[in-house]
Amino acid sequence: MKYFLHIILLLFLISTFLGCKREIPIVENEERTDILRIYVHDSFANSDFFQQVINQFAELYDCTIELVALSDEEKLLTQIIADKDSLRADLALGITNLDIYRAMSTNLFIPYEPANLRNLRERSMLLDSRHRFIPIDYAYFAFIYDKEIVLDPPKTFGEFQSSVWHDRLIMMDPRTSATGHGLLMWIMGLFGDRGFEIYWERVRRNIFTLYSSHEQAYIDFLTDIAPMMLTYNTTLLRTRSEGHFDRFESFIPEEGGFMEINYAAILDGSPNLFLARRFVDFMLTREIQQLLPHLHWRYPVISGVQLPLSFSEIPIPKNDLTETIHSRNALFTENWIETWINIIGIQ
Repeated sequence: MKYFLHIILLLFLISTFLGCKREIPIVENEERTDILRIYVHDSFANSDFFQQVINQFAELYDCTIELVALSDEEKLLTQIIADKDSLRADLALGITNLDIYRAMSTNLFIPYEPANLRNLRERSMLLDSRHRFIPIDYAYFAFIYDKEIVLDPPKTFGEFQSSVWHDRLIMMDPRTSATGHGLLMWIMGLFGDRGFEIYWERVRRNIFTLYSSHEQAYIDFLTDIAPMMLTYNTTLLRTRSEGHFDRFESFIPEEGGFMEINYAAILDGSPNLFLARRFVDFMLTREIQQLLPHLHWRYPVISGVQLPLSFSEIPIPKNDLTETIHSRNALFTENWIETWINIIGIQ
């Protein structure tokens, strides 16, 4: 009888241990506080989309969301790195694929794999096999032009080299603007090191001016200072929403297109892992993804989300080169930007 009781006790302890083991979280210390602190860039923070997200999430989880807002995607990662010794934040929202290799090298972010990641439209968006960077939305780089002035727009990057476009192109500084950074990666991915230098030597005289941010460039573009601007394919929808129905058109060069992808990433040492994970989950819900095309001029990353009819009227590349460009640009360095500065002739 005593032996039988020992067997029963042993089986109970084994079953209890196994049951507890199934409850152990992937990351220890999934603590919760009442505040979720997020590093984010202005195009998210100031959008109607993000304000709705914040309000819904705060109400759902009875919490306060504090933002550390930076003026551009390019400044977001740089600021996080600068603050690394004093970080008391949970998330970064808006690190892009343009900076992802630099972000991975910092070891400032931790893995998390949301359940809805299985419904991702394109698995190629997962540039980090450890799932430290979760895709949230995307758009294609493109050019927008005033069709009342530009009657015969270029179709290829090669045509941009013609003197016909002298002082007619608005572009962004890659040191301060993700849009400008994206163009450098696009050109490097298409033409390689030598072609990159030749291309910019021929195009530099056609640049009307360089802006530090996409937003300021867009505002000035609408005032007719120059007829063509580097931007995103979805910017055309923004112009139409602002009442410019027939004035502008957009195109992606025939060589192929390149995406800008926004990621969410949980910071190592997050004091609020519970809410940080829930926020990433929330961003990938069908309800939130459905808001993106309407309020943020971006494509959802989750499959099955219905796009507005207006999205069928904007250009998409016949050849998406994003994966190829990333395979060539994994070793992107500041030397490219230095080379570009020397060619363009700016300080």
